[in-house]
Amino acid sequence: LSLLEVKANIPPRSISGLSEYVVMAEFSFNGKSVAVTTNKTGERINGSKGITVIDVATAQMRRIPQLEEELVMHFSWSSDSRRLAAGCSRGAVSVVDTLSGATLAQFQQNSAVLWTSFSPDEKLLITGGLDELCVFDLASKTLKVRRTFGRERSIHTGSFSKDGRELAVLLRDGTLHFFETEHWAATRVLAKVGEPDD
Repeated sequence: LSLLEVKANIPPRSISGLSEYVVMAEFSFNGKSVAVTTNKTGERINGSKGITVIDVATAQMRRIPQLEEELVMHFSWSSDSRRLAAGCSRGAVSVVDTLSGATLAQFQQNSAVLWTSFSPDEKLLITGGLDELCVFDLASKTLKVRRTFGRERSIHTGSFSKDGRELAVLLRDGTLHFFETEHWAATRVLAKVGEPDD
């Protein structure tokens, strides 16, 4: 794993010790940690056994014990750089404290979890899978909203507007779907804005 400082003319720094191909790597918001998933092929579609969290300063690695037996498909950091939301192939979603190792919440959707994101206010966790978008309330630890797309189309990625009032979700067929986040109603669809599967 190579870390590149983009704000200064500093050579990349390599961290060794990972025995497989890196599938996903994401910095925590404070930049002090990097979470990575690995597998033998380097293909995200195959998932990864667990998550490794690496301390950027010391290169110390630690595994998330609760995820060791899970096939992780996607993960995301909270803005406090402490929590990770991990979505798995069997539809399970876990929110874990990366410092204490505690499981803070667990949820379940109907299909493999292909995308995860905390809402901007961090009160909700949004996940996507095959023909479903799920909104979970982190305080009550319940499913708040589930939306489907009418046929079997999987979510590729998504992003909130700056004010958090709208969510855009890109499906793997290239269509972009928008939802307002008060009642989670679909507002519009842009057809074929991209071809993420290519």
